Amino acid sequence: MVLLIYHYTLIDSLPDSSGSDRDDAVEIGASAIMNGENPWSQNTMLDNPITTGPSNMIFSLPSVFLTGKVNLMSFIMWLVFLSFLIAGDLYKQ
Repeated sequence: MVLLIYHYTLIDSLPDSSGSDRDDAVEIGASAIMNGENPWSQNTMLDNPITTGPSNMIFSLPSVFLTGKVNLMSFIMWLVFLSFLIAGDLYKQ
C-alpha cells in the first residue's frame, strides 16, 4: 500500500504530468508565502486565480520548500494516517 501511494505521488509529480490546477495553486501560493508575496495575487497554470485557503498553503510549506511540489505532503499524510490505523489496531490487541 505504501509503495502504491508513493508511486502515485511520484508519477503525478513528473514534468509531463500536469497534476491539477488545485495542486498548482497550492504550490504557487506556498512559494509566494515563502517569498513574502501575497499568494492570492498569483494565477495558476490555467490562468485561474488562486482560491485555496491559507491552511492548505501553510500546511504544504515544508513539502514545497523541500521539493517544489505538494505531492510529498500527500505521501507523508498517507503514512501518518496508516500509522494511526496500525497503532489503533495494535492497541486493541
